[in-house]
Amino acid sequence: MDKLYALFLAILMATFSLAGCFGQDDSEEEKEDEIDALGDWSVYYVDTSDGLPNCNSDTLGRLYYVGSSQSFEVCLTSGWSFIDLKGNDGEQGPSGPAGQDADEGKSSELKLEVERLQTELMELQNSDSNYSTSLDYVVDQINSMQRQIDRLEDGDTNWITTIQNGDCGESGWGREILSGNDLSGDEELSSEEVEASIEICTEFAHNPYTLTNTGIPASHKMASYGEDLIFGSENCLVRYHLRYDSVSNLTCLNETIDPLVFEIVPVEGSNDLLFFVMDTSTVGRELWVTDGTSLGTKLVKDINPRFSQAGQPLDSFWTSKSTSSLNFAVLNEVLYFMADDGTNGTELWRSDGNEVGTYIVSNVTSASIGSHFYLTRLNGDLLFKSLDFNDEGDLENSLYNMNGTDETITLLKQITPKYLIEFNDKVYFNGVQSDSNSGTELWITDGTPSGTNMVSDIYPGSGNGDPNQFFASPNYLWFIANNSEGNYIHALDKMGNIRMYSQLESEYHDSIDIGWVDEGDRLFYSKSNQLRMQYSGGGNSAIDYSVSEIDISNSLGYLGETNGQIYYTYFADIEGRSGSLIFSFSGESYINTPVKTDCGTIPRTANGAHVNQHGLFISLGGDCVHGDQTMFVESYLYTTAYLDTRVIYS
Repeated sequence: MDKLYALFLAILMATFSLAGCFGQDDSEEEKEDEIDALGDWSVYYVDTSDGLPNCNSDTLGRLYYVGSSQSFEVCLTSGWSFIDLKGNDGEQGPSGPAGQDADEGKSSELKLEVERLQTELMELQNSDSNYSTSLDYVVDQINSMQRQIDRLEDGDTNWITTIQNGDCGESGWGREILSGNDLSGDEELSSEEVEASIEICTEFAHNPYTLTNTGIPASHKMASYGEDLIFGSENCLVRYHLRYDSVSNLTCLNETIDPLVFEIVPVEGSNDLLFFVMDTSTVGRELWVTDGTSLGTKLVKDINPRFSQAGQPLDSFWTSKSTSSLNFAVLNEVLYFMADDGTNGTELWRSDGNEVGTYIVSNVTSASIGSHFYLTRLNGDLLFKSLDFNDEGDLENSLYNMNGTDETITLLKQITPKYLIEFNDKVYFNGVQSDSNSGTELWITDGTPSGTNMVSDIYPGSGNGDPNQFFASPNYLWFIANNSEGNYIHALDKMGNIRMYSQLESEYHDSIDIGWVDEGDRLFYSKSNQLRMQYSGGGNSAIDYSVSEIDISNSLGYLGETNGQIYYTYFADIEGRSGSLIFSFSGESYINTPVKTDCGTIPRTANGAHVNQHGLFISLGGDCVHGDQTMFVESYLYTTAYLDTRVIYS
């Protein structure tokens, strides 16, 4: 009983939090009549088992003590589970019958050990060898054990219980309760001293084909911040702590918050900075930053402080889903971006997250050039597109290099560059020179003017090869280009050789947009209403086969890969719902499966979809039956991830 009582007290005093399920309501005020929480402890008390609440998303992971039976129950994903503090019955052994009192068993074991050592002592005393050192050791052992026997028989035990972090594996977390006899007296339990342990672990689980409503309003755009998510939720920017299923406000305004662009800047020895562009009624579309805390969430700088004649603030940024990633880049713990301050035009800027560290870097742009600036890192430098005057006084697009050490700007070539991508320590792009006899072709740069040249005239003569849809795999740079006979998939290897693979029908020219599987050189694309895979095994050979028969137009979109699943969208009409629907397939089986919500509805849009290491997260609206309620929602957060809690005895 002493052991059970000590373990019971330890559980009651444990201060660790058992994680709940997504969508849980932490309010206990409505349950005060039937459940009493024991202060700030994470153990709840009920008089009888009839007083236990329903085991659902609200109570998952919670531990309850039932007074009438003096037992514990924990809510797991499989339902209420009894926690056996006693453990399994022991086997008959030399210390006494199974199930006998632990102190009696320990005393019996010690007495047997004393008898063995006394026999050894007699053998040493009768030996002719030099036994003085061994003799002293055996005598000390006998005296120590005899003192322990005396304490056990007198009831003076050293039984203690400790709490430590649970060994729940790389993906789990929790606490472990250890109980045993502290024979060494150091107030710690070694592995030999532990008699019993209970481990309660929580980990992320994943249902790849079902989206569950978390009940949290969410704007379309969201970003990962460590293991957490940051997104707009009604009038606040919030941080969603996934491990604890809780939301904290980072900043709140008197208007709907909907971040447009996110860019993370890793900071060594400090919290990472998450920059984002946000449009507000007071300053317009400007740069904001957060370090994951409310104090560290702020407007960085009102870059364009002027107002229009209508009294509306002017924007510093032009952003959309297709161009936002082209206008931001991170280098040396600094964010570089293109912005218009209303005086100098659209130029290259930099920010360290503070107003004084946010300023213009370049002054080379002579006119507005639209929204694509293609900021691209290369060997510690930064490449970007701009527009200035050539030697004849005409405006012409140009490719510039910013030195990453001193931020000096160098003109590489007056050329119209698009689709810049780093591969094999060089940058490749779609380029055309106004004074060239060649059309739009594949170019390369090493960051110097002399190292910026055309790679290949894919469409001979003045025709446009127009390379586009670039993807860099571990060994190849893939792209689509026209060789005068039609649009083909091409691959450039690290030796600079270009191979031509599958031909694409012209109407599907823009549909190669799903991306790469991490392992190997496998490219997924759409062709003739099929999801297809292109694999290059070296040489001039390639495998091209159909993965799934699906009704695709030209809207195939790659969302991301996690937990062995690839998430993507395509335009389809299924079960009476049409639009860009979300689908998933396994990287091993390639079985095409629609992703549905927890009420069975296939999502109609991928707007705001985000994939991280735990699953798919997406902002969705519409009618949905959730539990016993019919929800009419607008932009709620749905996810394929959930928390699972289990109890481990040893």
